[in-house]
Amino acid sequence: MDDILNATLAGGVAAGSASGLLYYPAFALLIGVLAGIISTCGFKYLTPILENKIGLYDTCGINNLHGIPGILGGLYSAIIVAFYGWGYDHDIASQYGPSNIFQSVHGTFSHQAWLQVAGTFVSVGLGIVFGLIAGKIIGFFYK
Repeated sequence: MDDILNATLAGGVAAGSASGLLYYPAFALLIGVLAGIISTCGFKYLTPILENKIGLYDTCGINNLHGIPGILGGLYSAIIVAFYGWGYDHDIASQYGPSNIFQSVHGTFSHQAWLQVAGTFVSVGLGIVFGLIAGKIIGFFYK
């Protein structure tokens, strides 16, 4: 039952990264299903490997529930934005063209897609750095 619960939550995490973008419901379903499958496999196979090999104890399942689906969602959002410029849907693209929401960055859909990728990796980097800092602080109190 835990796997099903975590899979549904992981699907929402991944689809939520692109929720501000207009795209067809089938893509949201596909993103959610893929994130659920990857999250479930992560809980089953990746978590024991991380515990045994490097001593990483993910007691709350953050890596498989938020980390990996969040990365996937960030990359999916970049792909969706990139397809706006490749004729994904001309009606939608005209609403979200450079003269509209992307005006502040003065870029194209491709440029915005790369910004999405950069934002995803900046978030991952900050998560790692602050996670290590929090781990060191907690390590001082619990030895």
